[in-house]
Amino acid sequence: MRLWVTKDNSNRFYPEIPGGQKASCGETYVSYNRLFQILETMLGIVDLQSSYALRVTVYKKKLATADNSDRFYHASFERDQIGVAETLLKWRDELCLGGSFNLSDLKKTKIKRLKDLYEIESSGPILPSGESERIRQILDRLPNQKLELDELVLIEKETVLPRAYRLLIEALKESGVKVNTFNAKPVKSAGNLELVKTALSSENKKVTLDKADKTFLIIETQSDAIAAEIWSNFLTENQNDNMVMIDENNSLLLDEICRQRGLPSQGLTEHSSARPVLQIMPSFLQLLWEPVNIYSLLDFLSLPLSPVSSKIRYKLIEAISEQPGIGGRKWQKALEGADASCLKSVEDYITFQRFNEEKGIPVNILNEYCEKLASWAQKLGQAKPDNAESRQLLILASQCRELKKTVDSYGEKKITKLKLEKLASIILSSGIKNDETKAQAGKETVLANTASLLAETDSLVWFDFTGEDKWRAPQRQWFEIELEEFKNLNIELVDQKNYTEEMSSMAVRAVNFCSKRLIIFIPAKKSAEKTSSHPLYEMMRGKVENLDKVTIKAEQVLSEGGKVLNIETETIKPRYLPAAEPMWQIESDYLISRKRKESYSSLKNLLFYPFIYILQNSARLRSAYISTISEGSRLFGNLSHELIQRFLTGKIKANGTGEAQIKKAIEEEAQKLFEKEASSLLLPVAASERENLLYYTIRSAKLLKELFSENGFENIETEKYIVKDFHDTKLQGYIDMAVSSKENRRAIIDLKYSGWSGFANELKANTALQLLVYSYLYKEKEWPNFAYFLIPKVKLLPAKEGFKNVKCLQNEDTESNEQVWARFEKTYLYRLEQLKKGIIEIPLGKLNASEFSYPEGLLPMPKEADKFNDFDILTGEAFL
Repeated sequence: MRLWVTKDNSNRFYPEIPGGQKASCGETYVSYNRLFQILETMLGIVDLQSSYALRVTVYKKKLATADNSDRFYHASFERDQIGVAETLLKWRDELCLGGSFNLSDLKKTKIKRLKDLYEIESSGPILPSGESERIRQILDRLPNQKLELDELVLIEKETVLPRAYRLLIEALKESGVKVNTFNAKPVKSAGNLELVKTALSSENKKVTLDKADKTFLIIETQSDAIAAEIWSNFLTENQNDNMVMIDENNSLLLDEICRQRGLPSQGLTEHSSARPVLQIMPSFLQLLWEPVNIYSLLDFLSLPLSPVSSKIRYKLIEAISEQPGIGGRKWQKALEGADASCLKSVEDYITFQRFNEEKGIPVNILNEYCEKLASWAQKLGQAKPDNAESRQLLILASQCRELKKTVDSYGEKKITKLKLEKLASIILSSGIKNDETKAQAGKETVLANTASLLAETDSLVWFDFTGEDKWRAPQRQWFEIELEEFKNLNIELVDQKNYTEEMSSMAVRAVNFCSKRLIIFIPAKKSAEKTSSHPLYEMMRGKVENLDKVTIKAEQVLSEGGKVLNIETETIKPRYLPAAEPMWQIESDYLISRKRKESYSSLKNLLFYPFIYILQNSARLRSAYISTISEGSRLFGNLSHELIQRFLTGKIKANGTGEAQIKKAIEEEAQKLFEKEASSLLLPVAASERENLLYYTIRSAKLLKELFSENGFENIETEKYIVKDFHDTKLQGYIDMAVSSKENRRAIIDLKYSGWSGFANELKANTALQLLVYSYLYKEKEWPNFAYFLIPKVKLLPAKEGFKNVKCLQNEDTESNEQVWARFEKTYLYRLEQLKKGIIEIPLGKLNASEFSYPEGLLPMPKEADKFNDFDILTGEAFL
């Protein structure tokens, strides 16, 4: 058996079979972790590997056992036990790999931190095996065993390997295994490419490139997406080339572009914890705490797959979007008619018992929740074992049970939110492979690591050639005095200088394997952020006199016949939207599709924005629905409305008429309402908004009660629904507050929480059409008075006389309600007549609709489009 060994775990190499053989027998690429597994199998070592999360929790116990006020980690450990345990375990493992496989080397040290680490080692429970322990067991067995292993080929130099790795390699040599380090001479090329190779491989030599030569190109683009488009065009024109791409950032963008262009898919399988199925557990864990995080609940319900039945969860999404809480009016309505299995899924995964995040959740209850989720995932995953989603479900079940095991090992009866999140993040950090795309025949090779390019290639494409930290070694936590001590104690840590030199050497080696053409893509920005220079680019700048970049902009990629330095760009023909016009003429005998009942909002569109009315009703176009949590003035208005209405109708009963009693009664009712319909306001970050809302609501409720009492309005109806005949249809509406006296004096009040600046002007001019429609619905013989009540201003704005000690806004010369209503009806009939002729008017702010000659007696027509218009892109308004 011959093994090629590397530090890279991606398992992506060129050639795909070692040595470029057409068939491989007993020869393959392996990571060092895989090498350990192979040796353990050969040597008969049976040691169940423990998860990293479990090792962290056990090490936490060791730290706790050794802890005292004098330990260097004591203060940090008191605040974050899991974080400290994870950090110090990495320190411990690094020292073990660099020393004698344990910390016995530190026994004689006088340096405080190192001495503490040694004493921790002998404290508490036995730590499950890590890399150093596994290598130690292999070394103990090697002298007495014959291995079926002929040769190791090291892809990286031994200088970048931990000392324990190097000891293992030496032991393998003594056991008769031949060990070689991969080494290859540069392949010959021509032109600028050969000059660049010469410069990179020489200490002091500088070169000057030929500007007409195309064997070496540096292409700068606005983004990595533009670079991917250019590369796919290039690939389409050069499918017969022997080509390798290097993408050190593991971008799945390349596979997406390939699929869109009909090119063979790479089937990239990078590990990721971002798969939708794997988001179920972290989203579920966020729901364990009180008050419920409504944003996490929305995420949990909105995932493509959820343990909550799909028969009910979309209704729940809609309910919490409008009333963000559990158990409110919309929530109860969503549950109406649901079958037993749906209700059970809601009970199991949403309405269970919650706990205080600082006091923690009992471990036995947490385990019950995790096992319930694991059982669901396993049952569903086993239904179709070959399906990629099913595989993820089985991994989710495994992760849930791993969390149970890890929490049990934590050794406490309760676990807080912070500690649970840290443990969960460790378990989820490794992610899973992406099995949703498969490699296809004829695909080009994409490598994530320059060290994985091991043979000659005609063309080398370096995608996303950015990132100044590419060759930077992991940050070291040791002080200089400690590094000196390690030398005295025979502990050898990997020299960071060796790491940088090796990365540089691997990058130059990749360039040297290119024989015909090297193309480098440098995106100027990624995710709107400027990119930094790749270290190999900086090396080139120091050795190449005229290192020029070719800049390709997006418009060049899209333009017809765009050809930049032998890189063909795809032509995309423009598609034109209609020009803005103030009128559409449609050949139709009867254009309008009538609703059985009209509300004020639909009539407003018909009268003033008929194109919106037609597109919504006749064309049945709807704006896309995005699930969002209601917040701001919309949420505050709904809550204030409800609390004020409950108070005025006697559903909130105060133990007196004083301000303190009223305040207490409304606050108690508000707490219940918030839990069910506005749990987002119970979060700590919303404390100020919550207090402001209650302050204005309580003052408004008290003032309205006093006003109604002073004016003799004894009958108070809220959310009053009324329907009346209106020409060829029916008119309907919900009135916030309809009040009347014994003498049948009537008034309607519309509560407002925001946008009050224009309400007074509307009332003065008698153009508050919504209130006028409500007045029409509520009136008997006489028109009722109407008013706005501005909650944050705690102020009533009535149109006419009728409220004692409150100044009305309308003057004597203001048009009467009868006059305005007559114009309302005339405008309605005018629009119907237009639509019957196929005429659809479009008010546009920047086009003068002078060709329209309106009859006298209509309501004033708008001079610009509705600012809440969903259809401006269809009318051309968006381009004016």
